[in-house]
Amino acid sequence: MAKSFDIQSANNAQIVQANELIESMAKMDLLPLKLFELAVGAVDVSKGVEHNREVAIDKDLVISFLPREEQQFVSMQYLGEVLRKLQKASTFVVNTQDEFGYRKKIVISPISSSEFTEASDTIMIRFSPEVMPYITELKRNFTQYSLEDIGKLRSSQEIALYKFLMRPYNEYKVRQARNQLTEEYAAELLNPIYRIEQLRYIFDAVDKYPRFGDFDRRLLSKSVNSINKNTEFEISYDKIKAGRRISKIQFHINRMQVLSQPKKSKQETFTYEQLVASEYTSLLLGAMILKPLDVTNQKLIVSLGPLYQAYASFEKIYSRAKLKKHLEFVAGHMGEAPQNLGAYLETSFKNYQQILKNQEAKPKKKSQRKLIQKETLPDWAQEGYDPEEGIRKQAAAMGLTKEEYFAMLREKEKELKARLNKLTKKKS
Repeated sequence: MAKSFDIQSANNAQIVQANELIESMAKMDLLPLKLFELAVGAVDVSKGVEHNREVAIDKDLVISFLPREEQQFVSMQYLGEVLRKLQKASTFVVNTQDEFGYRKKIVISPISSSEFTEASDTIMIRFSPEVMPYITELKRNFTQYSLEDIGKLRSSQEIALYKFLMRPYNEYKVRQARNQLTEEYAAELLNPIYRIEQLRYIFDAVDKYPRFGDFDRRLLSKSVNSINKNTEFEISYDKIKAGRRISKIQFHINRMQVLSQPKKSKQETFTYEQLVASEYTSLLLGAMILKPLDVTNQKLIVSLGPLYQAYASFEKIYSRAKLKKHLEFVAGHMGEAPQNLGAYLETSFKNYQQILKNQEAKPKKKSQRKLIQKETLPDWAQEGYDPEEGIRKQAAAMGLTKEEYFAMLREKEKELKARLNKLTKKKS
């Protein structure tokens, strides 16, 4: 029997799913959706496909994912209804092409069966063989995210947005680990831009809230606030207009984590007045990252104190020119000022430092100069060449006397002239 997936395992689980599967989950009710996430989280990707098809989930873990007011009223009938909805609502569609290039749709039902008994402490869920490649194989367009975060979110829309934003963030982490990240691409992944139509699709709200203000207030803003409150990520967003209409949203993804900081005794603190007078405030104003009005925002300026210290340390290792280059890049890719400018600048600067470290860590390639083979000059171009002797050698190589050799050349000359005459007559 499969080992039960309990609360401790869930806290450490990372879920791997295909993007097609992720996008289809927005239409599921919250409880079946969370149960599906638990089932996927229980899959051990280190094992083969056949060993992963059946997972056992601890009942207490399932109950812990339910709203608190419902946890004490869980019954056989209630769990049975949740499992029925899970099996019915988890179907998703893969868009692909056949061997002739025609569009092809594959409809997959991930759950083949589920069962539990009143006496058992676990719920058994069996995946269909067709869905296993989408769950167990980490491919280029797959997403990884924390099951613990999923458990804290309170609606399917919040979960859908969270998973959607984890795609670019996950690619950022993978490329960073492989030293395949430029500053420009890091900024693109951590500040992704999506069309409103894409967001409506992942919220399952294509025909709901036609006014953007309603869509923003009821779905987008609400989901972002919940992600910020319940997960380890801080998300902010800016609205991008096309004419008078909001056409796109740019998100800013920042992971909140405890980083090793210098000892407090060595860390300087600055007053608002000192920070306003700082050369780094002048640099940010010169790069047009800070606006003159921002300088009057005392909370913002004070929040930049640690960043200014990081800038000073950076200059000691590198140079003012490299810092200016970074700030120019940030200004060119920032768009409208983010809601949390300090966090945005801090994340951008950390990315820049990591990129520089990766570049320094790469071993320098040894110059491999290819030997250039000198072309050998023909005999007639060599110094001291004797034409008479050259003709004699050529004739001897062909088994001819000197006279026969010249006669042969005259015959070939006649043949060439005849061919040229024929070509000339054809053209005329």
